[in-house]
Amino acid sequence: MNYNIKKYVTSALIIIILFSILWYMQNDKAFISSIRGNILLFMNGSLQGYSSQKVLVILTLFFLLFMNVHAIKESPSYLTRKADRTKIFNDRFINIFFSSILFVTSYQIVNILFTFIFLGNEIMSTTNFYLITLLNAIALIFFYCWVGLLNKLIEDWSNSRNITVVTTFVVVVISYYLETAFWVPIKDMRVYEGLLSGEWDLTDVCFVYIRQLGLVIVFYILGKMIFYDKDFIIYEK
Repeated sequence: MNYNIKKYVTSALIIIILFSILWYMQNDKAFISSIRGNILLFMNGSLQGYSSQKVLVILTLFFLLFMNVHAIKESPSYLTRKADRTKIFNDRFINIFFSSILFVTSYQIVNILFTFIFLGNEIMSTTNFYLITLLNAIALIFFYCWVGLLNKLIEDWSNSRNITVVTTFVVVVISYYLETAFWVPIKDMRVYEGLLSGEWDLTDVCFVYIRQLGLVIVFYILGKMIFYDKDFIIYEK
C-alpha cells in the first residue's frame, strides 16, 4: 500500500485549522472566564464543550470525508486485476485505521494546545489532563475506526459510493438521539467527563475500549465477508 505523505500532511493541516475554529467557538475567552468550579469538566463534558458527544457526532461526517480522501480508488478494473482480495481489504482497513489515528491525534493536539494557552500547564498537570486526553484519544480511534468500517460495509452491500457517507452519518446521528435503556456506542464517548468528574476509574475506561474494539472486530469480519462476495461487475454499473 502506497502512502501519499504530502496528501496526508496537507489534509491534517486543514482539519487542524477546522478543529481550532471549533475549539474557539466552544470555548471562547468570555465563556472560560465565566466558569466557576471544574473548568476542564465544563470544557470537555459530554453535553457541552469541544469534546461533547454532539460535536463528536457531527465530526463523524468530517471523518468519513477525510478517510475517503485517502482511500484507494477501488475502480472495478483495479479490483478485478487483484487476485488477492484479502490484501485489498486489509489495505482498506489500514487506511481506515491510520485515518482515524491522524484525525483523532489532530483533534486532541488542538485541545491540548488551546487549553494550555488559555489555562496553563498547572491545572492540566494537577488534573492529569494529559493522561486523560491520551485515554480519550484511544477510545475515539476505536470509535471512528468502526464507523469507517461500517461505511465501507454499507458501500459494498449497496454497491454504491454515493449514499454511504450520508447513510453512515445518519445511523450515528440516530444512535445519539435514540432514547433507550440499551447501550449505544456513542454514549461511551465520555471519557473526559467520567475521569475529570471522578465518576470513572481506569476499569470503566477499559470497558469502553472492550466495547468499541468489539465493534471494530465485528464490522471487520462482516465487512470482509461482504467484500469477498461482492460482485464487481454489478459494482461497475
